[in-house]
Amino acid sequence: MKKLNLFVGIVILSLIAFGCNKKESETSDLNKQQTTKTEEKKEETKLYSTITSVDNAVENVLPNFSWEENGKTMSISEYKGKVLLINLWATWCGPCKKEIPDLMEIANDLKDKDFKMFGVSVLEREEKNLNSYLKTNPITYQILHGKQDFINAIEKATKQKIEAIPMTLIVDKKFKIVEVIVGTRSKADFMKLINKYL
Repeated sequence: MKKLNLFVGIVILSLIAFGCNKKESETSDLNKQQTTKTEEKKEETKLYSTITSVDNAVENVLPNFSWEENGKTMSISEYKGKVLLINLWATWCGPCKKEIPDLMEIANDLKDKDFKMFGVSVLEREEKNLNSYLKTNPITYQILHGKQDFINAIEKATKQKIEAIPMTLIVDKKFKIVEVIVGTRSKADFMKLINKYL
């Protein structure tokens, strides 16, 4: 009888111990799931804004376009009165990426002037590549993503097909496209052009 009681006691203790381990395991799994969901939410944070609408283009004038930013609709027309540099680029384009450090320096140097810089990602193979790139290569000026309607409007306004990037537009304070630059330029080259219109 004592042996039977001892055996039953060992079985009960084993079940209790197994139950605790299972409970700890379930809690650990739940914590892992919550951590994964939190990481997924972090990954969903977009580091750029997508252009949502583009007005009809007029030759030599920057077409108005809009995007959502922090729950608010923003429009490029809000920057009328400033000189704009709009750099069309893509994450797969080596020359585009090479000139980004110079562009960041320019944006910083002119932050207190009537100047605003935008990088507009175009011709991306997949839009998700843009967010991945920006996570590992932060860019200090504003980044937008332009789809085909944006490209069409820029082509009409500049009378040029976008067949090569980087392509940079310099827009004067009245929204006239005053410079169209295809290919890379140095910081000094960009500054010389920008200063003509500031």
